[in-house]
Amino acid sequence: MKYYEKIDGLRFVAIFFVLVEHFAFFLGRYISAGYYGVDLFFVISGFLITSILLKPNEKTFKTNYKNFLGRRTLRIFPIYYLTILILWVLNLHMIRDKLAWFVTYSFNYAWVLYNLPLSPVTHFWSLCVEEQFYLFWPLIVLSLKSRQQKLMILIIGIVVLGYVQLIFNIFPSIGAYNMTGLFTRMSSLGLGEPGFIAG
Repeated sequence: MKYYEKIDGLRFVAIFFVLVEHFAFFLGRYISAGYYGVDLFFVISGFLITSILLKPNEKTFKTNYKNFLGRRTLRIFPIYYLTILILWVLNLHMIRDKLAWFVTYSFNYAWVLYNLPLSPVTHFWSLCVEEQFYLFWPLIVLSLKSRQQKLMILIIGIVVLGYVQLIFNIFPSIGAYNMTGLFTRMSSLGLGEPGFIAG
């Protein structure tokens, strides 16, 4: 994977925004710094993941998909599940009560569904969105890898539809999940498509 030095600067900005939201309360009242920080992380992640998927090779769709998921699994699962296990052993109430949601990477929906309070593990919702993205996004990109014009049109559609839902809530039935659901947050992840950034 190519190293993009400038992305480190963007990561710093994203982390700074999240820290402002959580610790600089006098600023957090006036700007949604945390939201923009997480959003920037999503854009970066979308860029890196799509770049990996678009890398030329002669392998089949099935092999590319399996290899991608395998790499993501080895990179994310061990530390994620080790953290869940440690918090479970420490008897953290949120983990004990909603364990199934955490182990299936669906806590982003449970947080809203059960109107859960903020806790030390609330931020796991964004990890859940990314993991859902890792399962879904390769199906789109790898299917249209050789037809990149159609891929770009589809991604633009996903990005536009996601932001339209965020702004106008055109599907009220899922409106409660606008801030934490894959459908809407995929607009930010899709915005990281290399063609948008390079163009």
